Amino acid sequence: MAFSIALIVAVPSLILLCFLIYKMCKGQNLTNQLVGDTDLLMNSAMEVCQFLQDELNTNKQKINLMISSYECLEHKYSVLAHQCSAGLDNLNAELTRLDVLLSQTTVTTDNRLIVLQNMVADIKQKMLQISVCHSSVREMENRLVKCISNSLQASNITLQNKIELLKELRIDLSSPLSSLDGLKCSIQVIINCIESDVPEQSLFLKFNKLYSCMRKLRTSLLSVLLNVDILQVDTGAALSLVQQLDELFTIFNKQIKYHTGNDAKKLQDIHLHAQLLQIRLLRFLVQQRSTMLTDACDSTTKFIASCSTEEEMRVPANVEETAIPGTVVAAGLFNISDDSAIVDVGVAGLSSVDTDSKGAIGSAHP
Repeated sequence: MAFSIALIVAVPSLILLCFLIYKMCKGQNLTNQLVGDTDLLMNSAMEVCQFLQDELNTNKQKINLMISSYECLEHKYSVLAHQCSAGLDNLNAELTRLDVLLSQTTVTTDNRLIVLQNMVADIKQKMLQISVCHSSVREMENRLVKCISNSLQASNITLQNKIELLKELRIDLSSPLSSLDGLKCSIQVIINCIESDVPEQSLFLKFNKLYSCMRKLRTSLLSVLLNVDILQVDTGAALSLVQQLDELFTIFNKQIKYHTGNDAKKLQDIHLHAQLLQIRLLRFLVQQRSTMLTDACDSTTKFIASCSTEEEMRVPANVEETAIPGTVVAAGLFNISDDSAIVDVGVAGLSSVDTDSKGAIGSAHP
């Protein structure tokens, strides 16, 4: 009985002792692990502290270098400010002298500016006139080239007609159109051909558009022939006649294909003479407008020459001498030597500031 009681007491004690031994072993292992982790953490912390200490020393050196650069820069700028102050004093003195000089010449300058403004307005007006004349000449030249091209590229004319047209063009273009005699002859030839080869309008021929158009053209040509001298001063009549010839060519190109009469060859000849007349009219207009352009250019050249002569007579002899001192002072104001050393200061923003300041100076003095 006593043994059973002892066994009951000893077994739990033995189990408790084993549990305590296990706990102590586990706690010792955990302690060893914590000590190892702590050592690793301390080593890492020491490495980080050493790195931070090195970076701190490097940054201290950079800061010291930057402070030295700023001190050098401050010294340079103090020198620059002193030089600018002296230059501004000189400039103020020079401006005072120039102010007195300008106050004496203000009235004369204002009068000259008014004269120059009037000259510029007159020259602009003359240049506008030249531009209009030049555009008119180019327009007539383009119409002349287009007229010749259309005459040669018409689908209803034969190769023989093109050859005849080229022969007549060669003769016509080789001689200058100096008077209205050539136009009179061309107009008279077409009138004679229409009167002899185109029948009078009757009830039967009333609906023949080709004959009707040619008879209408004859009436217009007679009107122009009676007042041919008006072409020298009025280009509207010549342009109207050119437009009527264009209408004739349009109707002719449409109707000649369906014309079955025996007078087709005669109508082709009238068409050829009408083409030559239109080319001569356009040449006459080109020459007339070229003469207007030449006269406008000569007038403008003479006007500019006369204005230049008058302006040279108005300019005083000492104008250039008066402008020299101000230029010298302005040049001396910014004559700062040996400034390249202040740029390399290790600060990235200084280069952009220097660039902006130069841009501001450039915008103030274009």
